[in-house]
Amino acid sequence: SFAESSFRARRDLVLDFEAELPEFTAVYHDGYVACLVAPRPDAVEAARVTTGTVFLVDCSASMTGAELDVARRVAAAMMDRLTTGTVAVMGHNLGLQTMGQAVELREKARAVEFLSTLSTAGACDLNRGVRAAMWLVPDGGEIVYMGEGTPTIGESNVAKIVAGAREAAGGKNVTFRAVAIGSD
Repeated sequence: SFAESSFRARRDLVLDFEAELPEFTAVYHDGYVACLVAPRPDAVEAARVTTGTVFLVDCSASMTGAELDVARRVAAAMMDRLTTGTVAVMGHNLGLQTMGQAVELREKARAVEFLSTLSTAGACDLNRGVRAAMWLVPDGGEIVYMGEGTPTIGESNVAKIVAGAREAAGGKNVTFRAVAIGSD
């Protein structure tokens, strides 16, 4: 179990599964593999209605071109599976890159296009990025974070980043998902 403090992995993560999954996407690029498996939702998940999704992408210099490309492809694949709400994209490093207002799903091509304009530079201010995404996401929405998740400037204490995210949410009910991208 990973909960054990003395656990040491003896090999890379191995995912072995057999299922009848209609939704399976694999992306391979310059040594990086991204696998998006979308299992059939259970009754609770199927009944959940997402009001909007904000994709928050790490655009710091630690994200290589290949890693950013994987983030773009995975985000676009996830957007294709959205059925309700709005969609927005934000990139974060020392500052914020945003497409502006969220768009309706029928206009998600604008969000995909904005993904293609993101570029990497600078340090990772994770706290600032998460707080800005919390401000943009609607009540009942979700944030999908894509990146390495290691702050290199600004607040680095995880408990303080979580507290800041809760404060920025201002009582909104928000789901936060993370997609780890990188070799670290």
